[in-house]
Amino acid sequence: MAASGYHHNRDDDAGSVTSNGTSHRLTNAIGVLSDEEGRDFQEFRRSLGIVGSFTKQMVKLAVDQLKPEFERMALEAAGKALDSKMITIEKMQQDLNRKEQELKRLNVEKRLLQAKFEKEKINRDLSSIVDSKEKDIRKLEAEIGGLRGRLRKTHEELKKERERAVTEEQKRVEIENKFTSETDRLKKELDRVKGLLGQIRSAKNVGDEETRKLRDREKELVHEMEELKKQYALRRRIPLR
Repeated sequence: MAASGYHHNRDDDAGSVTSNGTSHRLTNAIGVLSDEEGRDFQEFRRSLGIVGSFTKQMVKLAVDQLKPEFERMALEAAGKALDSKMITIEKMQQDLNRKEQELKRLNVEKRLLQAKFEKEKINRDLSSIVDSKEKDIRKLEAEIGGLRGRLRKTHEELKKERERAVTEEQKRVEIENKFTSETDRLKKELDRVKGLLGQIRSAKNVGDEETRKLRDREKELVHEMEELKKQYALRRRIPLR
């Protein structure tokens, strides 16, 4: 009889609400529930608050996920800078070795010419050649001095780049560990909430609007979980240097 009375007044009560914000239609529906069904329904209403809180955590996690990506991009840029510095040093070292070999050769030629000059005092051409070699030697020594200075500076820059790379790697590992831990925790929380939603969906005499909202929320959670899995997989593929 209570159920028939509920259907009789549904048109009159559909648009009105009680003092606490609950519709008369919903109040009437609650009134015909058994004790067990009433407890299930109250659990359903509490779960809506759980879902709202969980969604806020998911949004916060999505924002936090951007930080590891920026850290990863910064780490890749630091790695490229390191590679460039090492290539520059290698080229400079090769240039230095070549010039030092040239200096040795010129010194040998100078000594040979000087010996020949001493032997042939009257040969003015040899004196001119020796002077030319002296100029070449001084010029080359100046170039070698400058190159050594640049090489030392580049070594210092490389040292700083390596220190920065180590620091960035430590930050990346720390962030990845935190991200993995947070992901695992949220996956467990989502499983728990999905289980609770499954129980609530099986409850009887729940209003059509509340049921629709619950199903929409469940779809949103499933979508957010898929996005979380993609981000988690992306973080797992980041290579360690």
